[in-house]
Order: sequence, then structure tokens, then C-alpha cells
Amino acid sequence: MLFRSQRFFTLLLAVAIVSITGCPTEKRETPTRGNLRVLISESVAPSLIEEINFFHSYYRTNGANITFDIVSSEEANRRFASDSTRMIITTIPFSPKVKEQVRQQFGAIHGLVIAWDGLAVIVNSANPVTQLTTTDVAAMLSGAVKNWSSFTASKRHRGIIELFLQDSSDAWFLAQRRILLGENVKAFRWNRTGSSLETIRRISQNSFGIGLVGVDWIDSAKTNVRVLELASTHDQQDTVYVEKPEARGKFFSPHPAHVYRSYYPLRRAVIAYTKTERADLASGFLSFIASAEGQKVFLRRGLVPATQPIRLK
Repeated sequence: MLFRSQRFFTLLLAVAIVSITGCPTEKRETPTRGNLRVLISESVAPSLIEEINFFHSYYRTNGANITFDIVSSEEANRRFASDSTRMIITTIPFSPKVKEQVRQQFGAIHGLVIAWDGLAVIVNSANPVTQLTTTDVAAMLSGAVKNWSSFTASKRHRGIIELFLQDSSDAWFLAQRRILLGENVKAFRWNRTGSSLETIRRISQNSFGIGLVGVDWIDSAKTNVRVLELASTHDQQDTVYVEKPEARGKFFSPHPAHVYRSYYPLRRAVIAYTKTERADLASGFLSFIASAEGQKVFLRRGLVPATQPIRLK
């Protein structure tokens, strides 16, 4: 009887050893290996998609797999604050109150400004207007001014101003917060679009069109639109992006040098938020974006690097 028990125990031990050695152990996530889903603000998507592809060119063979959803900054922030999303790229900073709520619920929140860009005001290339003040833009967005004749003496360009703007987008958010000072967009003729590309495309086809898009999309669209120079002329309530006194009333394009110096009125930050306290893929990807190689992506696309020294031209 004892002999049979010993044989049975030996058999069980052998089966256990085979089971253990036969099951491959799951690889631990590292800064260059693992799976990560990132929520990316639509208005800066071209640069971040390029960052992901660049990161994969180094670490895909090591097991890095980053996927993404393109959403508005508002949606990215909402999902980050309420679910298991580990990383977002947004143009809307969290308030201290929301940061503390995320910290209480998930244990950690880390934010890093990875680039600076500008929201461009664009018109059809046939439009003779090249400059507007922020007061002018506010008058268009509010519906107070309805005709291009208010801004140009050209008899050939007198028609109803047609606003093309993506509803609930980053451009819409900034228009309400920074240009309309908290008021709603009430343009006389507002054509709602589904994306930045659609905004650019439709303005390129409408000589009376005007719209707002992130500068990251201008070259990607490959269409003939004009980016206007802007001058800050109305009172500012935004305490995050304070204008330089010496720039007030002067016209500037969203050129990287003007964005860097805080001269362009519609300057904004591109921010990465993570919920990590360990060396995982989210921290590795963020470190890559902040590195010299990662920052060159922004420089090539006309954005301003935020984590590395730059030389203005």
C-alpha cells in the first residue's frame, strides 16, 4: 500500500513539473516591451502618429505594441479621469482639482508638456484678407459681423462669412475659452465639420470660408489655404497662456518662433498625461517623445519642442 502511494505521489510530481515547464511565463512589461493604448487629441494627431511609428521602428521587434484612438482633448481628459486609460495626449490641461481626483482614484498622475503649437485661423487662398485681430475673429464667431466687406475693401470679395468649425473639438474649445471669453459660438453661418481635414478641405473649396485648425494639419492636408496673421487686441481672461505685453496689437503668424516667444495669440501646450509609477511602456514612450530624437518630430512638423533646447531661425 505504501509502495502504491509513493508511486502515485511520484506521478503527481512529474505531471506538475511538466505542467510548469510546459507553460511559458508571461513577459513582464518594460519601457520598450508590452501593450499600450493611447488616446490622442485629433488636433495634434499627425505628429503623435509619427512618434508612435518612430518608436516602433526601434522597439517593435522587442515586443512594443502601441495602438491609439483619435479623440478630442475633452474626451481624452474625461476618459483618463474616469477609466483605466493609462496615457493621453491632450491640449487641455487638467485643473489641480481633477489631478487630485485622479491621484485619489488611481494612485498617480504625471503630466509633461511635450510641445507647443498654435491654433491657426485659415481662409481660402482667394481671400484678400491676410491679417485679423482677435477682436475681429471674436466678432465673426459670435455672429456680430456677418460679411467680409467689414474686413476688406475689395469689391470682389463681399459675401457672407462662412465659418467651418468642428463641433466639440479642440478648436471649438479654444475659440470659446480664449477668443469668446467663455461665450458660445454663434456664427451667422456655421458649417459643422467632422475633422480638421474636412475643415481645411471645405475652406479650400469656399472663397468665403474661415476656420480654426491645429497647425499640425496644415501641411498634412496638402490643400491651398492661407494661414492668417493675428494680433491680440481684446482683454484676456486666460491665466494659463498669458500674452507678452510687447506683442499686444502686433500681427504674428503661428510660426514656431512666434509660438516659442508667446507672441502668437492662440498658442497652446501639447501635454502628455500618464498614470504610471513604474518602468512600463507608457513611461518608456513618454521618455522617447521627450528625447532629442522624439522632439525632432515636432520640429519637422512646425511645432515647438518643449523638452529640448532649440535654436530659433
